[in-house]
Amino acid sequence: MLEKAQVRNILKTIYENFNIDKMAEITLECNPESITDDKMEGYSKSGINRISIGVQSLNNDILKIVGRIHDREEVFKKFKIVEKYFNNISVDMMFGLPNQKVEILKNDLEEVINNLGKNGKLKHISVYSLILEKGTKFWNNSKIEKMLPSEDEERDMYKAAQKILNENGYIQYEISNFAKKGYESKHNVNCWKQMEYYGFGIGASSYYNNIRYTNIRGIYKYIEKYLENIDKIFGNKIKDKILKVYVSSEYLDEIVSSNRDSFLTDKTLFSKFNENISIEKIEKELIKVLKEDLKEDLKEIEETRNNKLNKYFQNSINLSDKFIYDRFKEDILANIIGNEQDKSIEKIFDEKRREIRRETEAQIKNINFENENYKEKVKEIKDKIDTSLHVALVDYVIQRKAILELYSKILKGQEKYTEKKTGIKKEYTYELEKEVHNLIFPMKATSDEIDYNNHNLWLIDESLAFQSFISSDLELKNFIKNSDSEDRPDLLLFSEYDLEDNLDSITLIELKRPEVDVSKRDEKPHDQVMRYVKQLRKGELTLKGKTINTTESTRYYCYILLDLNKKNQEVFVDEAYTPLRENRGYIFYHPTYKMYVTVLDYRELKKDAERRNKIFFEKLGINK
Repeated sequence: MLEKAQVRNILKTIYENFNIDKMAEITLECNPESITDDKMEGYSKSGINRISIGVQSLNNDILKIVGRIHDREEVFKKFKIVEKYFNNISVDMMFGLPNQKVEILKNDLEEVINNLGKNGKLKHISVYSLILEKGTKFWNNSKIEKMLPSEDEERDMYKAAQKILNENGYIQYEISNFAKKGYESKHNVNCWKQMEYYGFGIGASSYYNNIRYTNIRGIYKYIEKYLENIDKIFGNKIKDKILKVYVSSEYLDEIVSSNRDSFLTDKTLFSKFNENISIEKIEKELIKVLKEDLKEDLKEIEETRNNKLNKYFQNSINLSDKFIYDRFKEDILANIIGNEQDKSIEKIFDEKRREIRRETEAQIKNINFENENYKEKVKEIKDKIDTSLHVALVDYVIQRKAILELYSKILKGQEKYTEKKTGIKKEYTYELEKEVHNLIFPMKATSDEIDYNNHNLWLIDESLAFQSFISSDLELKNFIKNSDSEDRPDLLLFSEYDLEDNLDSITLIELKRPEVDVSKRDEKPHDQVMRYVKQLRKGELTLKGKTINTTESTRYYCYILLDLNKKNQEVFVDEAYTPLRENRGYIFYHPTYKMYVTVLDYRELKKDAERRNKIFFEKLGINK
């Protein structure tokens, strides 16, 4: 399924080159498994006003036989997403499928009408007959042939479909198409009226000047023709080119999804072959061939990338960048595309820094210190940590020293003097918590928008420095499905690396204004973070259109930052919090919610961060 940016660019090109009626029907076809909130919202904003969903059947057994990778439950789930953004929706159903009976088809159509159509947004239903075409999975397949319904059964299915759809207000206007009045597919109607239309892309059909023609169907021949003609057609207008490469074989074609974006089998993809074959090996060999075939084109691309990289190095303040580049040269260049900005290049380097850290940490964890040879292993790892890391550490330490100085300045407040009868009194005004907040992580943003180096979560806890996803002062409804919560945790963090499995933990951070008396507030900080946790536990979490799997075992680590004056201390004593040594803070554990709360004082936080970094400052000679 096309990305929203691709759809936007296609429509932009069409509008720039053709006169499009303001009432034009613009339909996009999709399969349930490809539907996401993000894509549907993007399509709607791009100008798509009608969505056609390839459901085919609601019977899971039949769907499995015909090679569809969605199931009944996913159809209903994804239809709800489409309904949020579109009022004109069409569904494609099929009859004459393997093991399909009249009753199965009738049940499917009734479910579609009564469930998907209950909100009135299902305006169109197509019911197509299965046609066996040469070259497809079902062609000359004796096993499948035995499962197909008879001609009489097919006829009964068609009649049953006509009856059910007509009775429910879907008027038949074409052999296979039924619609609510006024919602007939304009393209279908135009075809029957023999009106002209253009088709673009592989296998697309057109009708012009009483001539019907179809584009090349074979993907390889189509690409070949495209590459031959693209410069002739567009001249120098096209600066960036994207080449999609399809690898095909009898075996791969049999087990690939209809969109050719996933396989219909598990990790044992190539287990039936004796040879050592893998996706990675295929990709590696393919790259060799492409590099040779596209040698001349790649020269120009490489020159553009090098120019952008040189420009980035001129402006970079990170001493470690050139060392990182030496280590990951090929990978870094591959990720710099024609329209990349310096900021994005910086993100590439940041990711490589994190990769080095993760790699080193993993190696250290795997050391068996009971083994007599552990010293050799330690030396081996030490030797692998090249100059780039040493230089990066200097960068890192200097930056931390500067941040701590700035943090101290914010906490100190601004001096002001007030005249009184008794003389001059020195007072302090304190910054709002937003100043501390922005120092730790910029407000109203996520880690997708902020460079990795622009946050200072290490001030609170070193373990937070490498969280891969961070949300700052954004409403919970952005992350909880079907939620209208306007609650905004100051910071919400978790690791995206956990998303492949169940999410192990979620971190919440709440900041209160320096010198504020929380005892006077109706809602105490403890109750506030408790409310956030309850919502996160109850709701279905999503990120970038993907479901975040939480369980009863998911832990919630909550930090409350404030000034722990005597009045504020009493608040947490009343809540039965356990004091830390020398009353530097408090801790609390809620066993039912798996909720760990740590209360920290702003000034003690500074002292703790200074203690943690003292040895590094001394080594560099930058300690006061």
